[in-house]
Amino acid sequence: MLRRKGIRILIFTLIPIFVLFGAFLIYTRDDYDLVPYEDNSYEYITVIENRQEITYGQSDASIGIIFYQGGKVDEKSYELFLLKLASYEVFIVNVKMPFNLAVFGSNRAKDVIDRYQEIDTWYLMGHSLGGAMASSFASQYPDLIKGLILLSAYASSDLSDTGLSMLSIYGTNDGVLSMDDVENTKMNNPEHTIYQVIEGGNHSGFANYGEQKGDLPSEITPLAQQNLTVSFIIDYLTT
Repeated sequence: MLRRKGIRILIFTLIPIFVLFGAFLIYTRDDYDLVPYEDNSYEYITVIENRQEITYGQSDASIGIIFYQGGKVDEKSYELFLLKLASYEVFIVNVKMPFNLAVFGSNRAKDVIDRYQEIDTWYLMGHSLGGAMASSFASQYPDLIKGLILLSAYASSDLSDTGLSMLSIYGTNDGVLSMDDVENTKMNNPEHTIYQVIEGGNHSGFANYGEQKGDLPSEITPLAQQNLTVSFIIDYLTT
């Protein structure tokens, strides 16, 4: 009798766990994948992919950028944007995250820095959820990077006393990023923070994965938004 009662308790305990796990798998399968594009302008840039990451450019560059993807966005959706950035002789490491969620790999930048010790200066960049996780890493390891680049994101951790610099870029038609959160977290930002606003740009325009749920229609093309973003980033890196 006691054994049967124990089995029933175990079953009732496991059922919610299985339900939650199943719901999580369903949630993570509904990803934003790469929308195919035609642009052969960057075929000369070296691209190497393995289980951990996709790299763009040469690892003997003086500046490296580690990139964290947005939540549930396939990392390859950022390919064209990152190729454009790598064309300025910047080494890019596009980190692959478990289930396409940077929250499960927020400290992976440390492994990247350990692997590519020939890079003198590192910056960390993230889009949306990836930006929040990038700021979390920056707050823990401020000595490992020089600055932080946030795309449609805000600093979820206090960076005000880290001595880092930061570039924050977002579009006026962003329907996903809460501007109240952006304003309310400005106290977390480093003293040297640059804000760049893209008129007509939206949340998904930083990559090529189509429309995102809750986002507003963009008044410019993803190509135009990414070109502006790259120019803002290069100005930030070189000034």
